[in-house]
Amino acid sequence: MKKIFYNTLLIFFLFFCSKSFCKTAFENPYINGANKIVFCASRFEHSADVVFSDASSAQPPEILTCFPKKMRMISGEILEIQNDSGIARFSLGALSSSQGISWVVRDSFSDGFISIGAKSVSPDGKYDCVIKKSEKSRWITVIRQIATSFEIILDESPDFSTDSVPAKWSPDSKIALYEKNGAVYFFDIQASFSLSGGEVQLPESARRIGEGSLSSVEFSGNRFLFFMKGDFVYKIARNELYARTIYSEVTGLGKVSAVLPFRFNPKKDIFFPSPDGEKIALVTNGRVVSVLGVSSEIGGKTTMFSIDEPPSSQPAFSAYWTSGGDTLFWVCAPSLSDGFSPSNLHSAFYKISDAALEIEKMSVSCKFPPAVSPDGKKIAYISAGSLVVKDCETWKTLASFSDEEYVSFAWKNENEIFAGGVFTIKRLGLKSGVYETVFLSGAKEAFWDGDALVAKVLGNGGKSDAFFEYDFSVRKWKNTVGRKNSSSNQNAMYRIFLGESSNPLRENSVFIRNLSSGETQDIFQNISPGGGGKKVSVVIDALDSCGGLLKVLSALEKFGVKATFFINGEFIRRYPLETRLIAASGHECANMFFTATDLTNLGPFVIDDEFIKRGLSRTEDEFFFATGKEMSLKWHAPFYKASAKMKAAAKKIGYSYSETGRFLPEPKTHDDFLKSRARLGTNEIIFRYEHGLSDGGVIYLRLGDNFLRDDSLCEKLDILISSLLEKGFVLEHHSDGFIVRASLNPK
Repeated sequence: MKKIFYNTLLIFFLFFCSKSFCKTAFENPYINGANKIVFCASRFEHSADVVFSDASSAQPPEILTCFPKKMRMISGEILEIQNDSGIARFSLGALSSSQGISWVVRDSFSDGFISIGAKSVSPDGKYDCVIKKSEKSRWITVIRQIATSFEIILDESPDFSTDSVPAKWSPDSKIALYEKNGAVYFFDIQASFSLSGGEVQLPESARRIGEGSLSSVEFSGNRFLFFMKGDFVYKIARNELYARTIYSEVTGLGKVSAVLPFRFNPKKDIFFPSPDGEKIALVTNGRVVSVLGVSSEIGGKTTMFSIDEPPSSQPAFSAYWTSGGDTLFWVCAPSLSDGFSPSNLHSAFYKISDAALEIEKMSVSCKFPPAVSPDGKKIAYISAGSLVVKDCETWKTLASFSDEEYVSFAWKNENEIFAGGVFTIKRLGLKSGVYETVFLSGAKEAFWDGDALVAKVLGNGGKSDAFFEYDFSVRKWKNTVGRKNSSSNQNAMYRIFLGESSNPLRENSVFIRNLSSGETQDIFQNISPGGGGKKVSVVIDALDSCGGLLKVLSALEKFGVKATFFINGEFIRRYPLETRLIAASGHECANMFFTATDLTNLGPFVIDDEFIKRGLSRTEDEFFFATGKEMSLKWHAPFYKASAKMKAAAKKIGYSYSETGRFLPEPKTHDDFLKSRARLGTNEIIFRYEHGLSDGGVIYLRLGDNFLRDDSLCEKLDILISSLLEKGFVLEHHSDGFIVRASLNPK
């Protein structure tokens, strides 16, 4: 195929220019006299992992820390820790015994790609549901028995995201709910994972609950299941589940326990039933919150209030049911101010009884939701890195821990909390105020003091260093006094060093050189992702909708990317705050004329030099008034419809035109192209890009393209980028303003 050169892209990904979360940065490799190696590996958004290896062994390196991205208790006896490396568990009886942390699901030590497959672990810790790649490189949903690794495929073409789980579990772990092809099904765990290992599950058609998504259905304790359809709230008893699905045409979905004043949209709305099945908290269109009774035939009193947030904020919600009968509502949204960052969030708590009352509002960096204590009397949350515990009734602060930055926690009981910080995982006593270090999350530095492996972390609220020694016999870290680094990068047999890897996706690697043979090996030679370094670029338009903008900005920040956005004047007029977000985030902003209209089809209007000049200038002025910044001198017409005369007119005032839109198939229009992709679905498009792009390829996205389908490619940009990186692609900025394009027009 003949390759064609095109002009400047709308958005460029800088991969080599800055340190990114996509890569692992290795630091300070040391080796002792027994050929044992230790170094630190900084990955994702947390402190460095301590990595152990043996120069004399063929075993892969082992991570000796466990970052607590998520934590929870299993049966009150096991602390489960989940992160991008897998699932680890710590038996509480092992705090003073000879057993340390154990990994029940361990993913390979990757090169730092984001974890696409969201994991959902059953409450009893025996099963998990994950999104994974099949042998055909397709994404599939599987449910797996953790102890045996036996798994069953639920869906061969799931709709998923990086921030949601693919299943919902009943509290007793006997039933899992999943979504497939626009309907919700249930999965009987005991029927599928029988003692004989055989599957005795009923056909899927007999387990269909109804049309909707996972947002349409929720468990209320172990007795009931609520299902939203249209404006009806159905209440299904667990012991009637099989009868309701097998004989749905005769029995119907279940008992109608309430009628909503609006239709439930499973793509946008969510709800939270109380454990006793008496109330439901409902969020409609990401703005309106309702709490309604569902215990009687006529329902109950409804309390409603709305959240004052801009349309692009996409806030997160959680509802909590206290022992006093009130509802606590938590709202968390990105801060839409200058200096926007997806990690810069503001939160608010509301107490809902007869009316909605805002009881606390915070500006915090909080990604982990609050949690109510087992007795329903206390609530814990993380505010600006501190772990805070409040009384649900009086909202008085009962305890606050700020000795390090906390990222997650799990209630042990009403008086104890396991708190996960960036350096340690602690067991905190609310009454006593004392704590016990359970394990290390990460370290500032790791080194050898003789044969002892030592990790240095920030202690005393970041005011001093604390030291821990690793006990290999029990696989635990123990407090120790200040230690001296006696390490070296060389002993009598080996030398270790950092250097440039042949894999362009990992600029840092740890190498071992055998001093007698001269042989040099890469410690990570067996885990590098697919190579090739093929270069691609991504195109994004901001025309007349802000749909998916925060997802795009979040993905760009996650991967350390600076971008060039082409912004239409209509976009600026509709979304001045969102325009400021793009500019304040440090991205280049270019011109897409003032009106979101096909300039080649304006009827009686005269499209002369003055018209083009005024249209571009007006967009410049609107952008300056909104942001206080100037646009770059790049432009393209809406829908890429521009004549040679228009381009020449813009060139006279210093503008260069982007021809990127010419990759769209002719004679189809711009919207025809989007409609052709809408028929495929987002996951299929990602698969085609992942397997169809060649060196120099182009990916096209447009904010708000979900007007043609239920989801948006922009909202899954992180999945798309991650998939390409795993296939060996490199996303880069072309300083000369030109690219080589490989054709990829989905049919």
